[in-house]
Amino acid sequence: MIAVLNSAAVFVLGASRQNWPAGFWVQRAAWIVAALVVSAAVPLLQYAISNRGERARRRALEREQRIELFLAACLVYVVRHAGADFEHTGIQAFAVRGRLHRRQVRLAKVRLGAVPSSGIVWYADKGVVGRCWSARVAQYEDLETHFARYRDVSRSEWEQLPAAVRFGLTYDDFQRLKNKYRIVAAAPIIDRQDRYVGCVTADMPPGDGARSVARAAILASLATTAQLVSEAMEG
Repeated sequence: MIAVLNSAAVFVLGASRQNWPAGFWVQRAAWIVAALVVSAAVPLLQYAISNRGERARRRALEREQRIELFLAACLVYVVRHAGADFEHTGIQAFAVRGRLHRRQVRLAKVRLGAVPSSGIVWYADKGVVGRCWSARVAQYEDLETHFARYRDVSRSEWEQLPAAVRFGLTYDDFQRLKNKYRIVAAAPIIDRQDRYVGCVTADMPPGDGARSVARAAILASLATTAQLVSEAMEG
């Protein structure tokens, strides 16, 4: 809109100076004054908008850094008190985004080891993250054990399984995830209006080390972290 107004003002000023069309601008001095005002105001408006955008980006970066600090503290806790693997355990924060196609997107994560993202979009009832959303209560699942009997099923066999057994995952989703996780836990982020706005998760890869983790300690740490993240999101 600002660009359109500026272009119109430039056109008016240019045409009036050239007296084109001839005699057209004699009775339209108010248009010329308005064009002058717009030309003077546009740079100020552009600066204000740019400055506002910069402040918003700075606040978003500060918020992300605060959330990452909370996630790092959660990782240290579950390593010390739940026996989780320090290098491969991941702590992540997700937030609900979108209006028509509401989904959970990652706000921040802490993981020392390099683990590629699954690329899966997390909707309600999809995965442990989605189940946390739909139920609004903490979740804890040993996915390696749960899916052990289904690792080699065909696409058609997978699609015949109940959605609850599949955790809402498609066959392609499962192929991406079946070697990625053993333990996945999630705690809901609830805002001051008692709305579900996201979740904080902990995930551990397959392996013997994940079997001995302390469920209660992980869920307690996630619940505390979710509360801190909620405050950071609203602050």
